[in-house]
Amino acid sequence: LDLSLQDLVPSATVVMPAEKPAKKQVRKKSGIVVIVNKSNSKTLSKTEISNIYRDRITRWPTGERILVLNLPLDTAVRQRFSSTVLNMSPLDAATEYSNGMITNRLQNDYRTRNARIVVSYVERHENAIGYVPAESLSDTDNVRVAYTIP
Repeated sequence: LDLSLQDLVPSATVVMPAEKPAKKQVRKKSGIVVIVNKSNSKTLSKTEISNIYRDRITRWPTGERILVLNLPLDTAVRQRFSSTVLNMSPLDAATEYSNGMITNRLQNDYRTRNARIVVSYVERHENAIGYVPAESLSDTDNVRVAYTIP
């Protein structure tokens, strides 16, 4: 005997459970990203970024002065950025910057901030560049990732 629910209870409506929508894959962001304003289309190599942060490149191709943002000296992100991109310790990079200030040779304006302030500043200034942990960026930030350090 082959009976269905409809045979046993003729007025019953059989409702199949709805399929759960597939969960959206969320890719965890990791590493450090060098960011520029979304309107800045300049592609940057690791060497160019190093030269910007070492005050060897001071202007964008448009002629605008580059506004450089650094994270505080004692942060792990700055230590990794300095060793990976600048090939020096954060202290050596800070010493190089101080020597440029003392001798009045420094062109790029360095500003030290926390990661969210760096993102906010780069969003509002077309000629700014900064680096932050990748996880500190959101989809709504008006910045472009110019380089990624895994």
